[in-house]
Amino acid sequence: MWEAEIHSRGLSREALALLSEEERTVKQTERRAAVKGIVSDIIESGKVSFPPGTVPDEVRLLLDRNGDGRVSHEDFTLGFGRILLADPFQQSIMSFINQAMIRRQVNEIHEKWEDLVKHVNDNTDKYHSLGTTLEEMNQRLEKLQQTVQEIKSKGK
Repeated sequence: MWEAEIHSRGLSREALALLSEEERTVKQTERRAAVKGIVSDIIESGKVSFPPGTVPDEVRLLLDRNGDGRVSHEDFTLGFGRILLADPFQQSIMSFINQAMIRRQVNEIHEKWEDLVKHVNDNTDKYHSLGTTLEEMNQRLEKLQQTVQEIKSKGK
């Protein structure tokens, strides 16, 4: 399925890497549509017992392991393998793993936020001083422009 829809149409990541940026953007859109079509076919086939109303974009989110919005062949096969082959205990463990990963990412974001706040607080005086200096320079520039205008008007 993946081979027919992705590789045979020149939409593999390897093939896309060889294209110009403009061509790659077009092909990435085609690739997303092809992956969505594959997922849609799987949902419609009924071979996987998804909850009623499940749409391809929801399954893509489930298969996108690193959250970058792209589903690789590895993401696809590993994700569907886990969906189809995991028993209830294994699914429960995967939920715990996902929760732990989310907690870690939230903590990383929080740490970066604290660093940013500290940086801004540490540099507030510098920013204020820079603002004052720029304001003084603007005033001097305005005076210079007025002087130039006066000289031009006297010369006419």
